[in-house]
Amino acid sequence: MTLMLLTLGISGFAQSLKDYIMTTGTDATKWQTLTTTTNLITGTGDGVASNVQDIGFTFNFGGTNYTQFSVNSDGNLRFGSTVTGTSNYTTPFSSSNAGINAPKINMLGCDGYLTDSGYVHHEVIGTAPNRVCVVEFATSTYISTSRPSLLRWQVQLFEGSNDIQIVY
Repeated sequence: MTLMLLTLGISGFAQSLKDYIMTTGTDATKWQTLTTTTNLITGTGDGVASNVQDIGFTFNFGGTNYTQFSVNSDGNLRFGSTVTGTSNYTTPFSSSNAGINAPKINMLGCDGYLTDSGYVHHEVIGTAPNRVCVVEFATSTYISTSRPSLLRWQVQLFEGSNDIQIVY
């Protein structure tokens, strides 16, 4: 099953989601092998988040330029200099929670959990002006019966474009 969720969180941006080229798929040629193995999130469990990280270049999302992001164990990637929160993830895209921790890309779409074997890694691949920021998640749902099964995906942001690729 494929699920990709994006939200800008605030209406009235110069760009809308239709302005982005979004690709999803299991094509093994699109998966980037990362050499960085430092986990962005220290600790395990429910409701843990990273510090703010550098994208490596300026990326325009929803009409705003961003150079930073943060992630949490719920599969949320939040653009900007504010650390993503870790609450409101039982229903992160409900009418009451859609704007929380935005602007965001969230693949999990539910309450997540970072096990001992889970991780979130980040690496910038390539050279300017053709770099790709790759954020690789390996996390699971909060439900204890499915917790041992890691879900793996990458969010890939392409420099100088509106290209966002999700590979799973």
